[in-house]
Amino acid sequence: MLCPNCHNEIAPHERFCTRCGMPIRRESGAAKKFKALGKAILYVFVFLIVQGIVSGTYSAAFTVQTMMSNGGVLTDRDMETILENVMSNISLITLISSVLTILVLALVFGLRRKNLFTEACIRPVPFSTLLLCAVMGTAFNVVISITLGFIPLPESWLLGLEEQYSYVGEGASLLLDILSTAVLTGFVEELVFRGLVDSRLRRAFPKGVTILLSCLIFGLCHGTPIAVIYAAVVGILFSLLTWRYDSILPSAVAHMFFNLTSFWLVFENPILLLGIYFISIAVMIISLYVLLRHPGAPSADNTGNMQ
Repeated sequence: MLCPNCHNEIAPHERFCTRCGMPIRRESGAAKKFKALGKAILYVFVFLIVQGIVSGTYSAAFTVQTMMSNGGVLTDRDMETILENVMSNISLITLISSVLTILVLALVFGLRRKNLFTEACIRPVPFSTLLLCAVMGTAFNVVISITLGFIPLPESWLLGLEEQYSYVGEGASLLLDILSTAVLTGFVEELVFRGLVDSRLRRAFPKGVTILLSCLIFGLCHGTPIAVIYAAVVGILFSLLTWRYDSILPSAVAHMFFNLTSFWLVFENPILLLGIYFISIAVMIISLYVLLRHPGAPSADNTGNMQ
C-alpha cells in the first residue's frame, strides 16, 4: 500500500511510514475499496459541479438580460439565441471553470493542510519526456480521428460528436480557444482524473482495475457515445503514462497536444490525409514504446505500487 501522506510504499508489516513517520491504519479490503472509490467519485463531482455552476450562472445571466430587454417574455427564438450565445462563448466558460476547479481543489487540500501538487502527483520529469509526449499526443489524435472515419458508426452518433465539438476553433478568439480547450482543459482533466482519481483508486485496487475504473469514469464524463468510447481509450494511455512516471505531467502534455491537434486536423486531399495517417501510426507506436519502456522511468509492480 501507499502512505496517504507522502505516497511512500509501505510494507505489510510496517505500522509507520519509513519516510514521513505517519501512523498507518490498516483497513479491511472492502472498506478500503469503498473509501477509495468514494473519494474518486467525490473529486469527479467537484469537477462537474464547478463546470455546472459556471455554465449555469452564465446562461442564467444572459437569460435574465434577454428577458429584461423583451419585457419579461422569452420566445423560442430567444431560447435559440441564448443557446447560441453560450456555445459561442464556451471557451470563456471553460477557462473560468478550469481556473475555479484548480482554486477549489487547492482550497480543499489547503484546509486539510495538504499540498495539491503532492496529492495530485505533479512531479517534475525530463523535458525530453514531455517533448515526446507532445509528439505522441498529436499523433494519437490523428490516428483516432481518421480511424473513426473508416468505421461504419451510426449516423446519429457521428452527428452527436460533431455537434458536441462544433465550437472548437469557432470562438471569437483563437488564442482563447487554444488556452481553454487545449491547455487548461488538458491540465485540469489530468489533475482530476489521473492525479486525484487514479491516485485514490490505486490505494485499494490493483493496477489494471484502477486504470479501467478511472478510464470508465473519464469516458462517461464526455457525454455522447463516440466521445465516451474514445475518451476511455485515450484515458487508458494517459493512465499508463502517469503510472510509468509517477507524475501527471507527461499525460497532461500529451492531453494538451491531443486537444490542440483538433484545431488544425482538416484536410480535403484524401491522399495527403492517408499519408499523414500512416506516418502518425508509426510515430505513435515508436513514441509509446520509448515512453513506456524507458529504463530511467519508475515502474509499477503488480499490486499497483510505484517503485
